[in-house]
Amino acid sequence: MLPAMKKQRSKQRALPRGRDAQSAFTMATSDDIRRALERVDLDVGWDQLAPSILPLLPRRIPSPIRAGTPVQAMLGPGIVVGFGIDFGPAFATVTRDLAERWGVTDGDVVAKALANVRGLAAELPPRAVKRVDLDEGVVVRILQSGAGWASGLVVVPDLLPRFFGPGPHLVGAPCRDVVMAFAEDTSLDLVFDLVESLAWADPVGLVPACFRHFDGDLEPVLASVPGAVVAPQRESSSRPRFVS
Repeated sequence: MLPAMKKQRSKQRALPRGRDAQSAFTMATSDDIRRALERVDLDVGWDQLAPSILPLLPRRIPSPIRAGTPVQAMLGPGIVVGFGIDFGPAFATVTRDLAERWGVTDGDVVAKALANVRGLAAELPPRAVKRVDLDEGVVVRILQSGAGWASGLVVVPDLLPRFFGPGPHLVGAPCRDVVMAFAEDTSLDLVFDLVESLAWADPVGLVPACFRHFDGDLEPVLASVPGAVVAPQRESSSRPRFVS
């Protein structure tokens, strides 16, 4: 289990120089999401929807929309991950009922979601990473895909060196389409403070957590909720553990 972090932290924030932290990122508006929801059709079948299925890291505030029991698995550095159908600015949850209607297993959903992340990452050039200078000489490198899937790299960590190099780094994913990497010697308190601030600035932000990355391996360091991220069982790390 990881230690809980206090919600009230030091007043000093690691912000991009001369601007608010949120201005470094792009986020979908509620109108964008509403219009996209009006277009989504979940009845077209597995073959049509499978290319749009992606892993979803846990949100800091769970969605109030409950469509059924979600397909979940423990992946990467020990994160209980859900899965969603990407329809632009948001995702429709993949539920057990949907999987049964499609005639596929939880394992099929997991395998396709991870394969989709790999395919998308292969098409995204490393130059998509942006450098942002913070106060006191701290530098953060930020990756946004522009398509809402960048946080999925956390559960396919062998892809991280393509964008950030072998490390070592401290890594956070505060939002669906944001992955941040800091030098290993950056203050952990400062890193978590920024990750937490951005997660709370996004209405659908993710559970704030920090990881240590080295050469494609990722291990948890801190999470805002006890048990939100747990150390995986190393002997079975190559096979996802499913969660009811």
